[in-house]
Amino acid sequence: AFSLPQIGFEKENIEKIAAIISVSGGYPYGSQVPNYLCGIETIPMWLFHGNNDEVVSHGTSTAGYHRIIENCQPTVLPKLSLIDGAGHELHHSIFDLSGMAGGAQGYVFDTRYDEYDQNIYDWLLSHSK
Repeated sequence: AFSLPQIGFEKENIEKIAAIISVSGGYPYGSQVPNYLCGIETIPMWLFHGNNDEVVSHGTSTAGYHRIIENCQPTVLPKLSLIDGAGHELHHSIFDLSGMAGGAQGYVFDTRYDEYDQNIYDWLLSHSK
């Protein structure tokens, strides 16, 4: 799993990475689009964030999502699951799958974006290099 600030790593290792999951990561560049950001447009990404995150604002994940779509012409559109009422510590519920739609956590997802409706491990393994 990666957060968007680590994108430099993905860019340097693009031939090794089949897909990216980011949980409560964010996009630290404001309105800027670093040159290397668009070098990863061929890597499928799924971003997860709670809209009550007081550590890393969920707006940083939505900003990263929109910057990638608007500036990079990705060959695979990124996914963003924004969870209503969730805070920063949702990592376990994403990785143990209890945060999936209809799961034990009972999460409600922002309908403007993607619902967490697919096992992330199946999703990750569905991509290869």
